[in-house]
Amino acid sequence: MEADLAREAPALRAALEEAVLARYLPESQLRALALPRDPQVAAAVTLALDRPKYDALLRPPTTPPTPAPSLTPR
Repeated sequence: MEADLAREAPALRAALEEAVLARYLPESQLRALALPRDPQVAAAVTLALDRPKYDALLRPPTTPPTPAPSLTPR
């Protein structure tokens, strides 16, 4: 059990901190505080700062997409 607690300490600490803050702060402030720790937000910021990768993601594909198979019976 001690190893489990040590392994999960960061997640437990974050959950406890969030629970305490939720008691005293409005939800809008809780969400604002959570943004810097959100891995999806971090990935989005990293992508937005990498201009060539961002532009490549938005560029249309160079090969035409393959047509979807027909769903109508023959």
